[in-house]
Amino acid sequence: MTDQEFVARVKRMGCRLCKRLGHRAEGPSDAHHIRVGVGGAERQHDYLAIPLCKEHHQGKTGIHGSDRGLWRLLKVDELDLLADTIKELSGR
Repeated sequence: MTDQEFVARVKRMGCRLCKRLGHRAEGPSDAHHIRVGVGGAERQHDYLAIPLCKEHHQGKTGIHGSDRGLWRLLKVDELDLLADTIKELSGR
């Protein structure tokens, strides 16, 4: 599987944060590349992407948004959602 095929597969998945909230989590989603372990201008490998809806990616309550209180309230971070993504992709 190429990197582009993998990212396309992630984008077809539903938002991992919506799923944690118990909402219907259907794609398409944005592929958010986790920021753990990289500097400001760097980007992680495509295989370290998680599916997020527009709101939870770039909206006010999103990972790149101005209010990440929802993330703190749920006690969830990018690595938790990456684990959820890997579990679903592996069929678990």
